[in-house]
Amino acid sequence: MSHSGEWVALALAREAPVGVDVERISEARDLAGLAGYSLADDEQRAWNALPEKDRAGAFFGYWARKEALLKATGLGLSGGLRRVAVSRPDTEARLLSWEGGGGPGAAWLSDLDRGPEYRSALAVLTDREVALTVHPPERTADLLRR
Repeated sequence: MSHSGEWVALALAREAPVGVDVERISEARDLAGLAGYSLADDEQRAWNALPEKDRAGAFFGYWARKEALLKATGLGLSGGLRRVAVSRPDTEARLLSWEGGGGPGAAWLSDLDRGPEYRSALAVLTDREVALTVHPPERTADLLRR
């Protein structure tokens, strides 16, 4: 489960660990400091090469993908964001590498569209195909009652 701004994300899966994250894009934070703390070396170089106007959205794209993966493993943010390397946010979501222990043997990763002010991602620890179904907010209460 994750929440940010006006969005709440809840992910459910059968037979596989799952993690989800949603982040509202914000320019008010020390993005350079956060990027240094959370991005792997290759990610940091790619992020630094972006035009200033694109950095906030890209940063939160990286963050959402990484946090979804870390939640799926059960490690959460204590698992170390810099240990996880994901594809650039302007490309298809993929786990590229995981340094140290605790990483998944296989992971399916996808971005979730929450509009231009948000970045969101879903991770499922599986090597099988994942059938993603996104339910509108009005269906959420129905699904939780089942």
